[in-house]
Amino acid sequence: MSLVMSTGFACALVPAQVGDLIVGTAVSSVYAEGTWTMRNDRVLCDEAVRAGLLIAAQDAGLVARVGTVVSAGTVVCQAQEKRRLRRLTDA
Repeated sequence: MSLVMSTGFACALVPAQVGDLIVGTAVSSVYAEGTWTMRNDRVLCDEAVRAGLLIAAQDAGLVARVGTVVSAGTVVCQAQEKRRLRRLTDA
């Protein structure tokens, strides 16, 4: 697989606006069993694809945010939990 896209339901571990493009440098997953735990499954994102996305975003006038992307099996609604995930994953 060379490209994964998630639309409509992402972000909020860091300040962002609706419509911002999130471009991953890496993807990690987490799970919760009382506390959040990071899985040992980090995958680095392709630099050439990332560079192309950043150029396309700039050409389209979109704000692009670059960094680690985290995947969780549940919706994280509470700000406190989002802060914990941010600290744990550096996302």
